[in-house]
Amino acid sequence: MLKEFVPGHRAYDVLDEGKRYSFISAIMHELGYKNLKGWLESEGKRKTFGVTPQTWVLNTLIRSIDISREEMIPPDKISSCETFTEAVCRYDAKLHERRYLDFSSMMSLTVQYLESDKQFRDAVRGRFTYITVDEYQDVNPIQERLINLMTGPKNNLCVVGDDDQSIYQWRGSTVENILTFKERYKNIFTHHLPTNYRSSDNIIKLSNSFIKKNLRRLSKEMKPSDKKAEKGDVYKIDFQEQRDEIAFM
Repeated sequence: MLKEFVPGHRAYDVLDEGKRYSFISAIMHELGYKNLKGWLESEGKRKTFGVTPQTWVLNTLIRSIDISREEMIPPDKISSCETFTEAVCRYDAKLHERRYLDFSSMMSLTVQYLESDKQFRDAVRGRFTYITVDEYQDVNPIQERLINLMTGPKNNLCVVGDDDQSIYQWRGSTVENILTFKERYKNIFTHHLPTNYRSSDNIIKLSNSFIKKNLRRLSKEMKPSDKKAEKGDVYKIDFQEQRDEIAFM
């Protein structure tokens, strides 16, 4: 969308995970690397076992930048440390200076344009008139904001998902998007897909018994197809040590 509707972004390149780490490594001293390391240590954080201090600091910075963008939290609300806030601002400035985008900055920039630029917003809504979102239970706040702004008042939106399969909260996803969907969008039609064709009946029965313990979820119960259980479908085994589990696997 940025390349199609904002001419200035046509010259930008995208940094994948590897290129992004190389980029941030090249400018780490401009970002205040020593101060960032001191800040993390003062916060009581510990470096991950098996990685160098530099890798630990830069990976923590990258993840913190993504959290700020994806959860739409200003950097100074994530930490009161000025070193972190300054590092984020300098990183964004360097991205723009070198004509780069990373994945979370793409979403953040697009949302900014959709919110502030009516011409851009109208062009996007005219180009994308029907929108389908798969794995909707895994979207994070910036993705939901992007979906909402693209859809606009016409609500030509189809989402596919299962709140019981929401397992990515640790990377910013929130199950609230799917739980509150009916409250936030009008004229909703829901089509249920209760039959599981992938797993055998014993696996489905066991899974249903576990997921019922979740206090906040959409009411439903997955049903098995005619796929019957075979010996070995379900194990319940306790291991004293991780190496014992690995050996069993």
